[in-house]
Amino acid sequence: MKLAKSLALFGGVPMGAFPTALFGWVFGDIMALITIGTVLMLAVTPHPMKTTIYVRELFS
Repeated sequence: MKLAKSLALFGGVPMGAFPTALFGWVFGDIMALITIGTVLMLAVTPHPMKTTIYVRELFS
């Protein structure tokens, strides 16, 4: 939020376009996190399940 405000204050984004730019920035970050997080969970989850320290009933 602070970085987005500084873009508006220092002329990187016009003040009138600030809400639209902020929404696009936040929405873009969320979509990237969802995509990368899903791929990482699918790729990384099988590895800990094969180790001896994995406890199946810990969270369920």
